[in-house]
Amino acid sequence: MQSSVGLVALLCLVSWAQADVVSRFEDTPECLEYFHNGMVPKWGATTPNVVSLCQRFGNRYHFATLYDTHRHIAVYSAYRFQDSNGGGREKRWFVEPQLVSPSWQAEMKDGYWLGKDHPGVYLGERQALNEDYTHSGFDRGHLNPNGHHAEPKA
Repeated sequence: MQSSVGLVALLCLVSWAQADVVSRFEDTPECLEYFHNGMVPKWGATTPNVVSLCQRFGNRYHFATLYDTHRHIAVYSAYRFQDSNGGGREKRWFVEPQLVSPSWQAEMKDGYWLGKDHPGVYLGERQALNEDYTHSGFDRGHLNPNGHHAEPKA
């Protein structure tokens, strides 16, 4: 009996730790903290083909995004603004592995390296890729601008 309870607790913990694509931001405290006064906008949530993403990198949550997987655009992103003296733009393009396959890792990964890890798998079925912007005349934009965060101290 004790081992069953331990196994259930472990499985709950594992599923919680992998819950980056979530049903509702309101049910995920780590994501809810990015919304002003914990209030998640209602618009967009019932739109077909949108997913709620608690975006994690370096084993830490950084922001929340409501993402339209049909149009390959963010409906909105929520993050905490911090005073900053700038911050450079990332040259890398990060993708959400779980938008390619729900069984893949829950942490954002550089699209180049994710493609190397899974050769022959098209990563852009449900999300924009860096090459979508190459020679398009459009800017990639920012879901969570580096310039809105204090630079980490060395």
